[in-house]
Amino acid sequence: MPYENQIYGIFNQNNIQQQYRLYQQQQYHNDQVRKSFDCAHKVDELLKSIDQVDPQYRSFAYNQCCAVLFNHMRNHGVV
Repeated sequence: MPYENQIYGIFNQNNIQQQYRLYQQQQYHNDQVRKSFDCAHKVDELLKSIDQVDPQYRSFAYNQCCAVLFNHMRNHGVV
């Protein structure tokens, strides 16, 4: 078999395409993980911003944030 030796595999078009697909999948995965961390960071910033609201109004602020979150989830078919 001509492709048993690994050096010949670098010229194998199927091998090249498979490696490129794996690379694309890994890039997609890495991008989605990064976006997930970004979302978590933004939620953390949101919750910290509620700390700046007067304690008498924090419950109202939390309720407003929860309403926005619920509407977003409902619009995307999560709930």
